[in-house]
Amino acid sequence: ACNVVLLGEVGSGKSSIINSIAGERIAESSNDAKGGTLNITCYTLNFSPSNIQVNLWDTPGWHPAEERNTKQGRAVGADNLLKTLHATEGIHLLLFCTQKPRVTDHLVNDFQHIYSEQAYSETPLALAVTGLELIQPSMHTWWENNHRALERYGFHCHAHACVTTVEGEGN
Repeated sequence: ACNVVLLGEVGSGKSSIINSIAGERIAESSNDAKGGTLNITCYTLNFSPSNIQVNLWDTPGWHPAEERNTKQGRAVGADNLLKTLHATEGIHLLLFCTQKPRVTDHLVNDFQHIYSEQAYSETPLALAVTGLELIQPSMHTWWENNHRALERYGFHCHAHACVTTVEGEGN
């Protein structure tokens, strides 16, 4: 099976992206400020007709105000998952989820902590940007206007997706 690990702040849409990929609600999502995912959860999907099995790993979001260097709380769980998968089955994709960001120190630090400092730089990285429902003329406009700024801060992604996780939305 291929392992895809979704990472990001609380409310970045990780669980909702899993539901979109699955085509049904399999991951509990929440609009609460505290976030919905409290424990690391693996959702295994089988894609036909190729019979490809993908493990989507939903991780608890971290709060931007939390000090990431404390080695406590939710971030440690994601770090442990990454280390375990990296040493055993492998990580086939890191999907860094963020909600229509402005480039902030927290976003850059989180990215560098997970991707650069943890030696996963050989693992393909994709960026999923959510919360773009009102961007006109299309969600992709956000990427066109912001990808250079992200690259200046060291975000070098293999792929990106500008998505809506609001049911019934899209453009």
